Amino acid sequence: MQQAGDIPDACAAQILRLEVDNRALSERPAKASGTIDEFTDFRAQAIARLAAQHEEITRPTSGG
Repeated sequence: MQQAGDIPDACAAQILRLEVDNRALSERPAKASGTIDEFTDFRAQAIARLAAQHEEITRPTSGG
């Protein structure tokens, strides 16, 4: 029956599944790198804003 094509080859099916899994796993580092870059940029912006706010708060007021 397997040779007639009625039953899929279990080995071929497993190879196909593993190839799909391998492709998905190969893409994960690139996606993670992009996410890390986004968080790094966000962190840098947050630190810059906090520094500006700190400067504004601690700046001596004139004429008062």
